[in-house]
Amino acid sequence: MKLLKAQSPLIRKVMYSGVIRFLSVAATFGYFLTAARATSSVEFGLFSVAYVTASILSYCATGGQHVTVLRFWPSVDEIHGRNVAAQVLKRTFLICIATCITVSAAFASLAVLPPLSPLYGGSVRYIFVIATLIFLLGISEYLACALRAQGYLWIALFPRDVLWRVASSILFLTTPQKLDASGMIIMTSAVLAAVIAPQIAYLTYRIVSTAKEDLPAEDALAMRRGSLAFWGGATAAPVIEQSATLVISALLGPAAAAAYFSADRLAKLMLVARVGIDQVVGPQISRAYKAQRKDELRSIVYAASVAGGASGLTAFVAAVFFGKTALSVFNPDFASAYAVLLILCFGQLINTMMGSNAVLLNMTGSERALLALRAVFGVTLVVGVYCLTRGWGDIGAAFMSSAVLISWNIAASYVCGKRLGILPWYVVKIKSILDRIAGASR
Repeated sequence: MKLLKAQSPLIRKVMYSGVIRFLSVAATFGYFLTAARATSSVEFGLFSVAYVTASILSYCATGGQHVTVLRFWPSVDEIHGRNVAAQVLKRTFLICIATCITVSAAFASLAVLPPLSPLYGGSVRYIFVIATLIFLLGISEYLACALRAQGYLWIALFPRDVLWRVASSILFLTTPQKLDASGMIIMTSAVLAAVIAPQIAYLTYRIVSTAKEDLPAEDALAMRRGSLAFWGGATAAPVIEQSATLVISALLGPAAAAAYFSADRLAKLMLVARVGIDQVVGPQISRAYKAQRKDELRSIVYAASVAGGASGLTAFVAAVFFGKTALSVFNPDFASAYAVLLILCFGQLINTMMGSNAVLLNMTGSERALLALRAVFGVTLVVGVYCLTRGWGDIGAAFMSSAVLISWNIAASYVCGKRLGILPWYVVKIKSILDRIAGASR
């Protein structure tokens, strides 16, 4: 009760974010369901590979600036005020635009080459369509984080998490003929561009209308030093989360990738509450850490862990009873991936219980440690999924994905405990129980 009372303002914000996340779940489910129904299983497999590619590279395309603005805007605003904080927006936005263009162009140049082009159906046009989506998703991610950092949850998250998915789904449903993967990505890109245009206009207005005050040298230096680690961490995270679909597509074909992708998307619905919590606590952690309010920082982390774990357990039970039915809704053939779904859901259950480890490390100056962890586990995942998929198919890929996800969370919690003296609430309770058992046995 004390924990909940101490963090009642945070909990209110989490509830607002939770509403958006609930809507996002429905919109995401509808988006992928209408995409699967609007085309064949093979085309949906190609669509899945394109979507995963764009998702992974869009985080790389931000240049880490989405994390940089989330980390530094609240702390600079806390100490130096709104005019100085506007320089954080200006610098990070311009860098993000440049890196989004660079990464999108690099993908288009490399994906047309023989080793990669078969993954995308060998179509140069399709590859350039995916490159456009990479650029738009990267800009969208930055805009959401920049607006979140300033406390504008609704205008930050509703367009990115809900609006473009709903609008794209409507287009998929109302198109009379069967769609191919390229057509669905084009529709998605057009809708996303329209949705983020007002956000770009609003953020630009905030930058140009604020009186210019120079960013302190120490903050500018910290931003430069942190950006590379943020960039690497932002790139490694989606590799850990989504690369298995690409490996399965390369080894087993697009139809198998479509089934695995559907199971993976359903498993990630368990993160709805955790993601919503992370979206709220990031700026809160940054402010508390900058002001050296450690008790408040620990309270925030505990509340995030408790809420995330409770929601994850509820979602896991739902997956056990209704998972096969949910897979069948996408395509009756996908019901065979039920075992894959349960394995992936178990990994996500542990993930939700371990709390906001990545956010805590990023917001407290430990981004290099986070990058090292993600690099090690990212490489381990790709190699492990490749090896186990060759031997055990999609079951092997799911097992390796969950094993790496759990191991990464344990390692990240250990680093948080060593550097900050803060552990997830569930880990603290388990450690307390074990200490009592050990004391009683003496």
